Amino acid sequence: MLETNPSYSQNITTIVAQAKAAVCSYFRYNPGSLVSIVGDFNPIASAKLGWRTDTTLNGSFVVGNWIFKVALYNTSKYAVTLKIAVRLSRSVNSDGTNATLIQLSESPNTIALAASVGNIKTDSWTWAGGLIALTNEYLFAEFRCHIEVASSSTSAQHAFICDEDPATREESVTTPAFTPGGPITGWRKLQYFSEPPTSGMFNKLRFASEPPVSGAFNKVLYDGE
Repeated sequence: MLETNPSYSQNITTIVAQAKAAVCSYFRYNPGSLVSIVGDFNPIASAKLGWRTDTTLNGSFVVGNWIFKVALYNTSKYAVTLKIAVRLSRSVNSDGTNATLIQLSESPNTIALAASVGNIKTDSWTWAGGLIALTNEYLFAEFRCHIEVASSSTSAQHAFICDEDPATREESVTTPAFTPGGPITGWRKLQYFSEPPTSGMFNKLRFASEPPVSGAFNKVLYDGE
């Protein structure tokens, strides 16, 4: 059963102002913020800039495919070509400090945003994960972009889209089955919606920007709100 947001609205507040950054530059996406400083993911032991589950998880994701779907929106009139990567980690700390790396997965595809405000491009890729156990730990997901073809202007920027109706476009992370090893009470604050668990399974963590609906099991919004 799909849990839906009663008031979907395309959210483009997660912005990277890449300007004329050189090819091979990295930028991190910080939910609900504008980032203009070049930089790869922070050290794994640092606090995270990204998304996490509301509560700690106690159990395992079985061996299987993780599917990542993203969408970018050109908020300027300048073209840029990018490649997206996600870093998954787990930590007992709610800010992600002292985390253990699960996987850094970079898409094999490039996203070429055209020189037009409002141009949207999507990408999807898969990572074949092994058994992933969490022992009363939060699950974190961070995203970055890598410049493949640089923009021509210092005004160039783009957004990481969140909170769209999946009937329009689906920005999501689909996980393998989750086998609980203890009580799980839900998700929150990270910019993901997710489908409620079915027979102990978690699926479809959709990037979202709406707060949890009262009584909902697993709505998530970006951290820090």
